[in-house]
Amino acid sequence: MHRATAMSCSRPPTTISPPTASTPPWTRSPRTQVWPSERSTGHFPTRLDLVQALFAEKLQSWLVAVERAAALDDAWEGFVLFVEEMCQLQADDQGFNDLVSRRLPAAAGLAATQDRIVDIAAGIIRRAQEQGSLRPDLTTEDLAFVVWSQSRINQATRDVAPRAWRRHLYLLLDGFRAERAHPLPEPPLTGEQAYRAMVGLNGTCTSR
Repeated sequence: MHRATAMSCSRPPTTISPPTASTPPWTRSPRTQVWPSERSTGHFPTRLDLVQALFAEKLQSWLVAVERAAALDDAWEGFVLFVEEMCQLQADDQGFNDLVSRRLPAAAGLAATQDRIVDIAAGIIRRAQEQGSLRPDLTTEDLAFVVWSQSRINQATRDVAPRAWRRHLYLLLDGFRAERAHPLPEPPLTGEQAYRAMVGLNGTCTSR
């Protein structure tokens, strides 16, 4: 599979759009540095077309998993299923692993699926907190830390211990349980902070 995250650094990036307060950073789709490419795109005329084709199928798989998670009576089990399926998609596909931790172009036409995932995920989190199983101070922005950490773990262990990400995930999940909760030393990231952090992951192009 082509690496959809290889981006040309020879052209200036597009303007970055600010996030909305209600949408978690790990699924938003503002404009970003995705360029037409003269190579490595196969029959796709632009790199944006390649990103859309590769990401649309994965997003649909994620949506199906989220809907299945939301249907579970036990909201904690639903939350675990939702997060685990997200991480499994990252582990199974290097291109998705790279893309999901960064920014997708607004023009990719994936907003409807992303918005649906966000809405369902927010409901899962809220219901688990209401049932008392998920720590009450967890925010959707906190899930960005799961995505970022899993992305690097996958890169480091893919060839030596491809299932190591599951150990890390379940260490995190234990920390998400309400009965394990202790006061945290820092507040959660705001939507704007999480957004800017994810934009910064594309900085390999802009920093040159």
